[in-house]
Amino acid sequence: MSSHNFETLRSAVLAASVSRRWSHAVEEWQVVGVEEDPRGTGICVCGKTNLVYLYTIHNEHAQASLFPIGTAKP
Repeated sequence: MSSHNFETLRSAVLAASVSRRWSHAVEEWQVVGVEEDPRGTGICVCGKTNLVYLYTIHNEHAQASLFPIGTAKP
C-alpha cells in the first residue's frame, strides 16, 4: 500500500472512530463481512484499485461501517 493510500485509509478510519489516536481507533473495528470480486474491479476507501477481496468493517462504539476495505489477489 502506498503512503498516500495508507494516509487516506487512516483518515477514513479516524473520522469514523470514537478515538482520535490511530493506535486506539484501529482497536474499535471488527471485520463483519467479506465479498469476492473475481474480476478484481473493487476500489478501496483508500483509493487502492483492482481489489478482489472486499471487506466491511464495523465500529460498534461509533455505529459506523466502512466498505470496501480490500486486498488484491496475491
